[in-house]
Amino acid sequence: MEFSITGIKRKAKAQIGGNAFNALFLAMIFIFAFVLIPFVFKGIGCAIAFLLMGPIFLGFCIIFLCISRVDKTPTEEMKKGKVFAPLGLDFIHALKSIENGNPYQASLSLAFCGFKHFFKALGLLLWNTLLVFLWSFILVVPGVIKAISLSMSFFILADDPSVSLSKAMVLSEKMTQGHKKELFLFGLSFILWILFTIVSLGLASFVTLPYIMTSYAIVYDNLKKESISKGIIAEDDIVSLKAWEY
Repeated sequence: MEFSITGIKRKAKAQIGGNAFNALFLAMIFIFAFVLIPFVFKGIGCAIAFLLMGPIFLGFCIIFLCISRVDKTPTEEMKKGKVFAPLGLDFIHALKSIENGNPYQASLSLAFCGFKHFFKALGLLLWNTLLVFLWSFILVVPGVIKAISLSMSFFILADDPSVSLSKAMVLSEKMTQGHKKELFLFGLSFILWILFTIVSLGLASFVTLPYIMTSYAIVYDNLKKESISKGIIAEDDIVSLKAWEY
């Protein structure tokens, strides 16, 4: 796979276009679940946030996979450099397009599909967390490697909710084999965006969340296609659902 960080990010910016309201709404979910609840309810709030993390993240993977797969090219409005145009989040154009409908805007209901598989998503989160913790217990570097190996597991489950947890993790390890260095550098390229989100107490997530998630969704699709073409995984290992099939 030709791993061009710049190319992937450029495509992600184009794919986000037309989803300004989605970005705002998903950011509100992110802030409510992972900032407000822990802040207001302290210890029990952190526990609630952890329980919600699996299904919410799975829902985010589903909606951003759909966004990343829309066949489109950057609109003229995105090219004009308006306030949020660099990330395709043109709110003015989004407002104007409400009456006519927006063919590029994914259905927000997809973001809640993770709750249809609540226990599966929670189980995957628990297994991933446990494995990364155990590998990190040895040294930090093995923990980072294991985290990268499992980084596609939620996208696999989002793509095909019928796969078992063990299969999702095994397929993720196979797909990321030989690409751990590139994936590590790819993750590092978002460090300033993540810090910006933390410093803003999550308020910046309406920009950073769609940008990062769409970028990773594109990486997932690229890794999946390469793995199938090289025979690393079988084509029927992951049966991708269409947006209307969730």
